[in-house]
Amino acid sequence: MTRTVRTNRVLRFLLWNMPYHMAHHTYPGVPFWRLPELHAEMAARLPMRPVTAGYLEFIARMAQSLPRRAETPQPAE
Repeated sequence: MTRTVRTNRVLRFLLWNMPYHMAHHTYPGVPFWRLPELHAEMAARLPMRPVTAGYLEFIARMAQSLPRRAETPQPAE
């Protein structure tokens, strides 16, 4: 799954604009400082808005999508 995550400027700077993950994987040769521009151009050309979530919302969605691990029965002693 690839995504774009909404963050503040400080976090985007620290993460080298990797919150623009979809743009990075679509065009990996684009330098990280140009990813916001690429994201805006890609979003303008898409027939629908790309899925975007805040970081905590993304983590919550991802955790919900993980398969639940069934409890392993312990052997009787």
